[in-house]
Amino acid sequence: MILKNLIKEEKKFFVYGVAFCSHFTQAITIILLSLYGQSLGANNVEVGLLFTSFSLAALISAPLWGILSDYMGRRKPVILSMAGMVLSCFLMILVKNIYLLIGVLFLCGIFFMGNRPIINTMIVEFSSERAGREVGFLNIAREFAWIAGCLLAGLIGEINLIYNFYTGLLIAIIGLFLSFFLKESEKKINNKSKKILPSLNFGSFVVNFRYLIHSTLFFLCVAIIISSISGYGVFVLLPIYLAQLHISKSMIGIIYAVESSIDIILFPLMGKFCDQSVKGSVFLIILGFIASAFKLFLYTICYIPIHFIIAQFFAAISWTAFVVGAVTFTGKVSPYEKRGEAMGIVESSSYLGGLAGPIITSLFSKIWDFRTTIQIFIIFPVLSALISLLKLKLKTPLSTEEDKDFIRKGIN
Repeated sequence: MILKNLIKEEKKFFVYGVAFCSHFTQAITIILLSLYGQSLGANNVEVGLLFTSFSLAALISAPLWGILSDYMGRRKPVILSMAGMVLSCFLMILVKNIYLLIGVLFLCGIFFMGNRPIINTMIVEFSSERAGREVGFLNIAREFAWIAGCLLAGLIGEINLIYNFYTGLLIAIIGLFLSFFLKESEKKINNKSKKILPSLNFGSFVVNFRYLIHSTLFFLCVAIIISSISGYGVFVLLPIYLAQLHISKSMIGIIYAVESSIDIILFPLMGKFCDQSVKGSVFLIILGFIASAFKLFLYTICYIPIHFIIAQFFAAISWTAFVVGAVTFTGKVSPYEKRGEAMGIVESSSYLGGLAGPIITSLFSKIWDFRTTIQIFIIFPVLSALISLLKLKLKTPLSTEEDKDFIRKGIN
């Protein structure tokens, strides 16, 4: 039924197709990358640096991708991002040194995450009346991709981990091909008078900071940064910890795939709830952080695969609730002419946490063991939930004219 509706709505069909290929490529290349790094002789700190370089590039580039999409339209930046993914996978096949791989992961961070905020923006613009529902369906496509990527990564990894990069390269090429068929939003900004980057003056800085504060997106970003320190850090080193428990690569892939299987069920439910409730997006954001804390708690008492599979149920609640809530919240409170930029800023917040998370996790795991590190990290999503509860508000976006008046009053 979902597939039939997508085929009827051609413009959405290709958005979903590109999202699938992009997410599949990311899953199959990244999920066991920490183990591949170890095979090149890397220690935990160097593995942390590997993923930190990815997050640093994503942090720098995510807002720029959003600004670029507001200027050029959505289609061209997505094509550029998919072309970069093809190049990144090709280079991952070639390098055999951990420090060269760190450099390649920086390039991956620029392109792998470039299209995510843009595609989020496209689906919101194509379906403004049912944004929560469509965001849910978009992420179902991503979760199917993640399931396939995780399962194949585990199976192929049993043979040779480098073959995952070959598979990622093939899927990235397919995604690049599909991206040429993307359509622009009907509600397109008049870009003739816009510059590719906002002017770096006091007025533009005040406007950007003002709409972040007014919309409470600033507090959402702070909450995301705090929570992602623990979430991303644990994600990076969890495969190494599972391997130390003598869990096979194929079973590690299954554990990650289980979460995505549950995501497929939960995404439409979260989207429907978000559309039917006035404050549904805020509630889902808080629920996502609370579920993340409970997931970390369960990791501390897990020893065998079935235990981790049970914990992945709460990981699925955390991810689906947060993604639907954060995307719809950002779309509702951001002015249209800054929506792409806002999606990029929110996306980059997770990368800022991801920048610190792998390093902090690897250092903590050297002082204590990995299990104790997770116990300490439980406080991070709990703090994020409290910030969201106290600070997030659904407000009408400021218009461009209001921004201009504010600047004139401030300067005069």
